[in-house]
Amino acid sequence: GEELEDGAENPAAINIFGRWILAGDQDGDGHISAISGAASHFSERYMIQHVHGWETAENVDQWASHLQGMTSYSQHFLVADTDGNILYTGFQGMPCRDYLPRDANGIPIDGAHPQLLIEGWNHPSFSLRYDDQLRIDTAPDELLHCALSWDQYPHAKNPAQGYVVNANNAPWGAAWDNNLWNEDNYIGGPWYGTWRASRIHELIEAGAGQHSVETVAAIQGDHRSRMATEFAPLLLNVLERTAQLSSADPNLSAADQRIAATLASHSDRLAEAGQRIEDWQARGARAASGVETFYNQPTADERLDAAATSIFNAWMGRFLNSVFDDEGLPDLFRPTGSYGRTRALKLLVDGVGEDNPMQLASWKAENGESVFFDVVGTEQIESRDELVIDALVDAVAHLESAPGADGLGGFGNEDMDSWLWGLKHQVRFDSFVAREIGDDPLIDSLFEDLGVTTAVLPLSSPAPEPNDPRAQLKGFPRPGDAFAVDAAGGISTENFSYGSGPVMRLSVAMDPAGIHGINVVPGGQSSHPDSPHFADQAALWLGNEAFPLRFYVDDVIAGATGRELLSPSP
Repeated sequence: GEELEDGAENPAAINIFGRWILAGDQDGDGHISAISGAASHFSERYMIQHVHGWETAENVDQWASHLQGMTSYSQHFLVADTDGNILYTGFQGMPCRDYLPRDANGIPIDGAHPQLLIEGWNHPSFSLRYDDQLRIDTAPDELLHCALSWDQYPHAKNPAQGYVVNANNAPWGAAWDNNLWNEDNYIGGPWYGTWRASRIHELIEAGAGQHSVETVAAIQGDHRSRMATEFAPLLLNVLERTAQLSSADPNLSAADQRIAATLASHSDRLAEAGQRIEDWQARGARAASGVETFYNQPTADERLDAAATSIFNAWMGRFLNSVFDDEGLPDLFRPTGSYGRTRALKLLVDGVGEDNPMQLASWKAENGESVFFDVVGTEQIESRDELVIDALVDAVAHLESAPGADGLGGFGNEDMDSWLWGLKHQVRFDSFVAREIGDDPLIDSLFEDLGVTTAVLPLSSPAPEPNDPRAQLKGFPRPGDAFAVDAAGGISTENFSYGSGPVMRLSVAMDPAGIHGINVVPGGQSSHPDSPHFADQAALWLGNEAFPLRFYVDDVIAGATGRELLSPSP
């Protein structure tokens, strides 16, 4: 296209990083095709002023008034003040979008869907404006400038239950009926569901009236396996149902005949695996690490929990993949592949039975379950239970297999007691620089000293002996698994380690007599590897511990480890 000195008044010009471009016919086909973008944060004007307003706000209402002046600070905000008020909101500048037509069911028509490319030649775009109070102008009578008001956006202040919860899940219940378009307003989505938030809700209710900084910190460090609470009962029920099958029974379905044949050669190992998972469930299904470190001294039960966690997670990833990977589906699971797939899997496994109990479009009356359980490319028609059993056989075989490079592979033995989750499930504090440059061994080696590894924080003192399985670990054994409250990676079949999680663990009491709490930031205060504050917070974070939150000047002075005086040069 042609670059213009000033294209602000030219409706055909596009501003690309400050350069005005007039689109042209690049391929000579007589048509001009281009993609432009519109986003509310393009209208941001007064963020610094409003962030400063947060610093000086005296209560949740004053704080909220400043959020109402932001177009791009969309977060899950939980706010409290010393008067006892609490607030939840994810507010940001959000266009009304009433200029995009919908069909009779309220669903955007083709070419006007805000989650897809919009036909700009048929439909206009939007921009947000501010009023004289530096707040977003709702402009309800102007289609292209209309924005949702604070009252139209989901939020909760001082709810009757006495608390608010969010764990990166949906800001309100609009998505629970699988329809984002039957609400008065559309603000985005889909979002994560409530697997983490429901566990937090459960723990808050269990300690109602007795919570403190310490109990809230314990909730943040909860490691109960949410995937186990959702899917382990299925595994155990299938093992119980199929244990009595006999391949000689002429009344068995073809799928059950294949299950019976599989169990005939694997029954003892599968029975042991199933019993361990059943016992783990009875103990609370906590995804324990089981590995002894300077920040974790496991009990005998925690080591048993760790072995069961390894078995369950090796099975879970394989079962999930066996249902969906053969379909060749595009990247359509939202909001992320791991959550979208597990949510879909839950609907499918619960949808087995007469009369299509979950009203699945993929349900077939012939066998009373979804066609997704049939593996594409095979002559036989597989069943849900067959995939459950086959995935467990594969999981046990994998865990028995020889260890591979970088902690991958199995444990190299048949002793399930030694299959400790933390030997496969580690957090890694890799250098941000290396990660941004790319996945290259040479780059990794150049910047390895900028990450926090077991060379910086040895797992034990003295360091593990060379024949100790901990000796080769660069990451740090950790409890937790996918969708636990203490976020700890996703779902896999082999690589269970992770590099993202809670960027802080903050617990604060808004006590009128004096605000107090704790916090820890795993990245540390210093980026210099030689600094004593390079990895000291990572060491606390690993054990779900934290520093005192020094809110008042006297507390800061009392806790200071040094003081520097900065003055202008003469």
